[in-house]
Amino acid sequence: MRKKMVALLAGAMMMLATSAMATPITALELTATGAASPVTILDGGSGDISSTTGIVAWAGNLGNFMFNIAAGSTAPAIGSAADPQMHLTGYANSGASAGTFTVKFSSTDFGPMGNGLNGFISAMNGAGGVQSLDVFYDAGNALFATTTQIANINTINTFDIYNGIPASNPFSLTMIATMTVNPYSAASFDNTVAPVPEPGTMMLLGMGMLGMAVYGKRRMNKEA
Repeated sequence: MRKKMVALLAGAMMMLATSAMATPITALELTATGAASPVTILDGGSGDISSTTGIVAWAGNLGNFMFNIAAGSTAPAIGSAADPQMHLTGYANSGASAGTFTVKFSSTDFGPMGNGLNGFISAMNGAGGVQSLDVFYDAGNALFATTTQIANINTINTFDIYNGIPASNPFSLTMIATMTVNPYSAASFDNTVAPVPEPGTMMLLGMGMLGMAVYGKRRMNKEA
């Protein structure tokens, strides 16, 4: 009887350890005018040109666009479950036709957030085209879920602050960057989501992100 109890206890501990060490699912999804279907790339899966866990990257032609690169970074490459960070960046050129492309970046198994963190700051940086950034979290921890919106940005080089943290853990985060581009034009995007502590430091974080945006824009202008 004692041996059975020990075995049951050991099994329960292994199950708890397994659930606590759940592997996040991270993916990119791209859609574009002229493309018959979206392209979805899982972290470490087919089409992922990055060998680093937590970074998903893709390059190629999709519809009216040629993507020099589209890449998303999150834990464990940056941040962690308790410090949810996401970075979505890329550069694309349109062909003879105008159009719109959308890049979604999503990851699961965030939370609970660390002590002192009580919200998120999202920033949309880049150049070219008409751009927007929407950010969501999902208490159901589903990939690409858009349950609760925490950012809606429609002006390049601006940021949005959301006060509050998900009440349920784990949760997923999803970024959706959308760009409308003229024929024979280019668009770059450099978007971020990060947790923020007490309100006194939110503005400092926002100004830092805007500083990065100005640098990125100047660099793109030099390369053009």
